[in-house]
Amino acid sequence: MDMEAVTVFSGILRDSQQEIEITDLVSFRSHDASGSFSLQARHLDFLTQTESGLSQLSQKDGVLYMAATPGLLEMDGGRLYFSTRRMFLHEDPDLIQQQLTQWLEEERINRKSSHVHLKQLESELMQRLSRAHEPLR
Repeated sequence: MDMEAVTVFSGILRDSQQEIEITDLVSFRSHDASGSFSLQARHLDFLTQTESGLSQLSQKDGVLYMAATPGLLEMDGGRLYFSTRRMFLHEDPDLIQQQLTQWLEEERINRKSSHVHLKQLESELMQRLSRAHEPLR
């Protein structure tokens, strides 16, 4: 029986906390505004902005799933580059979906807290400015 050789390619995945290189990719499946797509070795150069969600990275000996915020994906010279604010990789897609959902909720809470803090600073600044313009007695 003749086994067809699998052609692999490498990819670099980056977010605000990590950089991961995978050297045995067989395909990368994701989605952007135009729909789903799949990249394989020897794909023409390609550039897109992915949407938030789940991607599948097929490797020579298994599958990894990636849950990520929107990102920039580039296939350049047969190598994949992906950059995003936050991503989670694992063999279990349900686990990483939970991790991403939890992270997004924490970000929402942090933004809300930051917004409240900025409102307080703005109010304090306006009070100081109004006092600065009061006539001297």
